[in-house]
Amino acid sequence: MFEWFRKGACYQARERLSAYLDGQLPSPEQQELAEHLERCEACRAELETLRATVEWLHRLSTVVPPRSFTLREIRPAPRQPVFIGLRVATALAVLLLAAVVVGDWLDAFPQAPPAEQPEARVMAGETPTTATATIVPTPTPGPPARYVTPKPLPPTPEEAQVKGLEPATPPPMPPPTPVPMPGEAEPGPGWPVRQLEYALLGAAVVLAGLSLIYWRRFRLRVGGQ
Repeated sequence: MFEWFRKGACYQARERLSAYLDGQLPSPEQQELAEHLERCEACRAELETLRATVEWLHRLSTVVPPRSFTLREIRPAPRQPVFIGLRVATALAVLLLAAVVVGDWLDAFPQAPPAEQPEARVMAGETPTTATATIVPTPTPGPPARYVTPKPLPPTPEEAQVKGLEPATPPPMPPPTPVPMPGEAEPGPGWPVRQLEYALLGAAVVLAGLSLIYWRRFRLRVGGQ
C-alpha cells in the first residue's frame, strides 16, 4: 500500500519537473516538490537528466527555417472572361450543329402523301369507278362539212430573189442550253446543308481545342502561385 502511494507520488512529481525547472509552479507546490526530491533519489536523478537536456538544448544554435510553415490564405482564382466566352461559343456551335444535323436527317425521309378521298375526286371532275349502265348516244346529223382552203406558204429566199420579193424572216432561234464542262461536278440536292454542317463541325472542334488549351494554362498558372 505504501509502495503504491510512493509510486503515485513519484509519478506526479515527474510530471511537474519541467515546470519546477522553469519556476512556474506555485509556492506551495514548489516547496512540496523540493521536499519530495530530497527524499526520493530516483526523482532526483530524473531532475538532473532533465536539467542536462535543457542545458544542451540551450547551447544549440537557432536554425532559421527556409520558409514559413504557417498556412497562408488562399485567394480564390479570378474567373477569366476569355475562358467563359470560349465555353459559350463552343456550346452554341454544338447546338447549331445538332439542329442542322437533325433537320437534314428529317428531310432525308420524304413524307408519304395523304390518301385522296372519294369526295375530292368527285369535286375534281373524276368519275368514280362504279358499275353503271353504258348508254350509247344516237348520232344526230350535223351541219354540212366545209372545206378550208390552205394558205400559201411563204416563198423561199431563192424564189424571192427570182420574183423580186422580200424573203420571209426566219423565226428566232432559242438560246443554247449551258452544258457543264468536263470535270465540273453538279451540286447535289443537299449541298448547302452539308457545307453548313462541315463549317459548324470545324468551328466546334476549334473552339473546344482552344478552350482546353486555355484551361490547362490557367490551371498551371494558378497551381504555380
